Parts: sequence; C-alpha cells; structure tokens
Amino acid sequence: MKTEAKLDYLAVPNGEASTVRLLVRLTPEPATRAKRVPLNIALVLDRSASMHGEKLRCVKEAARELIGSLADEDTVSLTAYHDEVEALVAPQKVGEGRQMLGSAIAGIEAGGTTALCAGFTQGGDLAATAIAEDRLSRILLLTDGLANVGITDPDRIAVVVDQFMGQGIGTSTIGVGEAYNEALLARMAERGGGSTYFLRSPAEAAEVFAEELRDLSSIDVRDIRVRFVPATDGLAVEQLNTYVTTERWQWRVGDLFGAAPRCLVVEIRVPPLEGQAGTAVALGSVEISFSRPTGDGFERCSSSIPVSLALATRAEIDRTRADREVTLEAAYLIAARVTAEAMHLADAGEFDKADELLVSCVRRLDTQGLADDQLNTQLERMRERARRLREERAGFYGPLARKEMCTESEYGTKGLFVKSTLMHERAARYAPRGDYRPGGASAAPTAVVTAERAVYPCYLVNGHILTEIGDGRLLVDTGATASMSDGESIELLGHVHRTTTSYMGTTISDIEHLVGTRITALLGADLLGNYDVRIDLDKGELELSEAVLALPPPVIRVEDFQGVPIVPVGVDGRDERFFFDTAAKLSYLDATLAAGWTPIGSDTDFFPGFGEFTAETGTKQIEVAGRALVVRFATLPPLLEASLGLAGVRGILGSALSEESVVTLSLRRRSVSFG
Repeated sequence: MKTEAKLDYLAVPNGEASTVRLLVRLTPEPATRAKRVPLNIALVLDRSASMHGEKLRCVKEAARELIGSLADEDTVSLTAYHDEVEALVAPQKVGEGRQMLGSAIAGIEAGGTTALCAGFTQGGDLAATAIAEDRLSRILLLTDGLANVGITDPDRIAVVVDQFMGQGIGTSTIGVGEAYNEALLARMAERGGGSTYFLRSPAEAAEVFAEELRDLSSIDVRDIRVRFVPATDGLAVEQLNTYVTTERWQWRVGDLFGAAPRCLVVEIRVPPLEGQAGTAVALGSVEISFSRPTGDGFERCSSSIPVSLALATRAEIDRTRADREVTLEAAYLIAARVTAEAMHLADAGEFDKADELLVSCVRRLDTQGLADDQLNTQLERMRERARRLREERAGFYGPLARKEMCTESEYGTKGLFVKSTLMHERAARYAPRGDYRPGGASAAPTAVVTAERAVYPCYLVNGHILTEIGDGRLLVDTGATASMSDGESIELLGHVHRTTTSYMGTTISDIEHLVGTRITALLGADLLGNYDVRIDLDKGELELSEAVLALPPPVIRVEDFQGVPIVPVGVDGRDERFFFDTAAKLSYLDATLAAGWTPIGSDTDFFPGFGEFTAETGTKQIEVAGRALVVRFATLPPLLEASLGLAGVRGILGSALSEESVVTLSLRRRSVSFG
C-alpha cells in the first residue's frame, strides 16, 4: 500500500487563524501474491413473508452462483431467518460442502416476520467458529424488510456489529426493494468495515454477490486506521468523510481493495501562529496502522507521515492557489454530505429547502472550475434531484429515491465512486424498458384504481408484456384463450375471476422458466374481453376499464378465433388476417409470406402447449391501420404454422406492435386502435 499526505495550502498567514485541508491517500500496490486469502463467509438470508416469489427465487439463485464462484478452500455457513432463526449449514469448506449448501439453499421458503438482529447474530456466531489467522471473515446479510422482531434498536444492533468486528469478522449488507431500513444497513456496514448495497430489483442480487466477492478477493490491506497526532497546541481537527471514529482524531477507514485508492480528508483549524515569513511549523503527523496479508495470515504494520507548513505574509497567501487534488477530493465529499442533508430535509417534507441546498452547493462547487468527470456526474445528479424535489415533491421523493440518495451518499463519503457507478448501471439495466433516471425513481407508475377503471405498471421483460396487479406479476396474453394463475383466481376491478392452473398443458412455473422471470398469472383473452384495455409502454401503463375508453383513430374492426383477436394487415399489397398476440416475443409470417424478406438471424420464443423453439428471423414491411412499419418477423415450426391455417390467418403480430404504438383494445366492441 502506498501512502501519502498533502495539504491544500503549504503556508498560512502569519498571526492569523486559518483552516487547511489535509488529504491522506491510500493506494493499493499491484498484486504480488500467487493466490488470494481464503474467505470465511457467513451468508445470512431473510426468508420472511415479504421475500415470497421472485425476491426469494432470485436471491437463492444468486446464493448458488456465489457458492459456485468460491474456491474449494473457502469456508461458508448459511443462516436463514424470519421470526425464527435457522442455522441451516455450519461452516463448511466449499470443496466438501457444495452439494449440502446447494440443497440447503433450495429448501429455503418464505414466511413469517423479520428477526434481523437474531439472524445476523446467528450468522456471526457461525463465522466465529471458523475464524483462522489465514482467513478473511465476513458476514453477508441480505434483507428486504424492517427489523420488527427481537432487538430492533439500531444502537443495540450496532453494538453487535462492533462485537463481531472486534473478533475480526466484518459485515456487508444488502437491501432489496422499498421496505428495508437503509440507514440501519448502511450503519451496520460502516461499523463492520464492509459495504452496503441497494437493489431496486431482486434480479440484481447475483451481480451484487459477485461484486462483493471481487472486493473480498482483491483486498490489499485490511482494517486501516488513520490517526492525526498534533505537534502544535490549539489545533481542531474534523474529517469531511464519515468514517467510524474510534478515538480522538482516529478513524477506521476499513479495507483497501481493487485498484482504486481510499482517501481521508480532514480540516485542521490552525490558531494564530507568530514567526518570521518562511518559518516551518510542525502541525503533527499522520499515523497509519493496518493489517497486511502474509503467507500465514495477517501481520499488523504501521507508518508515519510528518505534516508541516510554513508561515507567510497575507499578500503571499493571496497569490497562492489551493492544491487541486486536495480541493477536488474535498468537493466530492461536500457533494456527498450535502446530498445526505437534502435527504433529511426531504424526510421532513422541506422540499423547497432541500432544493435550495442542492442548488446552492452545485453553484458553489461549479465556481471552482475543477473540470472533473466524477464531480460533474455528482453535480448533475444533484441538479436533477433538486429539480424533481422542487417540481414533483413527494411524488418524486419515495422509498426508492431515498434509498438511492442514502446509498450514494454513503459511497461518496467513503470515496467508493466505483460502487456508486455500478449501482446506477445495475438500476438502468434492470429498470422496465431501461426507464431509469439517476437521481430518482424509475418512471414506472404506481397503480391507480377507481371503481370502474385501474391503471397498473406495465413493461417489457425479454420481449413479453408484464403488468403488476396487487402482489401479482401477470403476463398480458391476448393470444391465449384461457387465463391461468398459480392460485385459483384473479381479481380485476373488484371482480374475482376463477382461473385454471394450466393452459394447454403449460403451468405458471413453465411460463416463468420460458419468460425468464417471476410470473404469478397469465391474463388471457377470456378475461381481457370483459374490459377495454389500453397498453402504453412509453408511459409504462396498462389500463383496464369497465367504462368505454376512447379509441383514437384510425379504428380497426377486430374479428376473433376462440376469443383471440384477428386484425387486418397489409402484406405485399394484399390484406391478410393476423392474430394479435401481446405475449409473443416475436411476430410471425407463414413461409410463403416470408419469401423475399431480409434475413437477420435467429431467435427463441415459445407457445403454450408447444414449448420453446428456435426460429429464423428477418425484416419485412407491412401496413397496419394505414401506417407502414418495418417489423422483425420469424417463421413458425410446421406444426404451429398449420394451426394458423385452421383459423384462416397468415401470421401473428407480437409485442413489437405495442412498442411502436399505444394500443387500445376493446374485444367486447370488436375494435382496436394503434395510436
């Protein structure tokens, strides 16, 4: 580890009180060890009732991937908790216990409330039985909820984290969704010398586990502590970061991993000093202690860096510019701390004050002309948050926006900008249709329900249209003649509709596998035919209405075959009949119409009762409602193509048409419009 300490000003005015900033930078050395330090990981998973469904499924898959990525000599234990705690697997060498760990993960089911502290304590106790001098120990806690059983007080939970840290067992925390306590998880990670993570979607869990494993595998030194020892009376010292203070003017910086440095910036208030211009004054020294891995474990090391400055005249000081590196690191930290302050103002409903605070900070930092990409990114996010707090107020500042601000501020005050970038990149990848704006919540709407209409969140996943109704996640499938669910019914606008548990031999579990994400029900033409339906993927909305919805012109007359809508499509100058199937990832032409298209490759899709298949794809121009469209089509397997002929249709229009248009469908009025 390379260490350096530098001041923003090398001199202070003679006879005047002043403030200087001291930057301590700790930089990893290039890896020289043949292999990494073995790990002792205690995996602690929340299995309370709120984890039911996709959350738990994604977390279990991520846990299995984590086990698969570990080395044979690593040790893993597994704890699952709800209102009760289960030590599922005692510490096992991964090479000997992969099958046992996999079976234990597979058997975890959701139910009950959230005894977070008890689950965490059990995980730590298991890790403690596998502590060894040559191992790095870490508790990985994942939860989607609040600590509501047993010890719930954050101060008491922090004491438990400190106790494990005292044994050499660190803590990293992972929060999923809207309901967990981000302040608690951030504090636990801070006290435990680890990282905290925010997952908007449970599908991010595997990436976060992989990120944490990369960090643990690349640790250069651990348990870094930095202390400023004064050599001049009357100094006052305060950090701009938010590292844990272990004693007066000593801070626990944590572990150094990856290739990025860790920085500590402190402000030193210097009393008036008298002397000749040019006289050197010893302010003190920076004392750094840390544990360095060796072949047999870790050894404690230390280093010391003297800090001094000179006396100068006021005129000389006025001609001096501050050191850019120190000023820039301080700017990063100021931006992160102001983001946290704005969050607390927004908590109290003081949205105008939060807006003013953010805008004022941006203006102040902008005037420094630091021209740095990382700082510019921070300031742009602050501007966007200020705007949305001003214009949207509580409509913007919901649980997701708060968690993003809290986690980003936590990363910023620790200098972990790489983690902040990774968090935003994950959010953008997993947001519906990529609809994510850094600095705020995804634009996907919450459900709006009245007596005769409802608007639900709606988006594409792997080319399939999904909607969220209550706790359910439904595949919108106008091409299915019958609806089905993993229960016995679907409730729409207060009406309970009985459903089957399979359709053409295909179950909801089969649909989940084929779509590649959690599905609780398939909403088919039989139920959709009871309502007017509007699908607006740009706004992320599905509207169901018992009242008549306006059909923007042009309006197309709809036929049907066993309830599945059939629409006219112009192909090669002729009118043809096509099924309109919102659940089809691809659109389809029969083989004769595909002649002369532009081939582009192949893709996979599925149909209930037939399963998954691979199809050749190409592009072809068609006309729908007077609009010329270039659509990516595929050809069907012969058996499926033959079924089209039975209905007298020549193709299928899939979800791609909904991406191009706002679709308003009224099967009961036998009409559709593509606005």
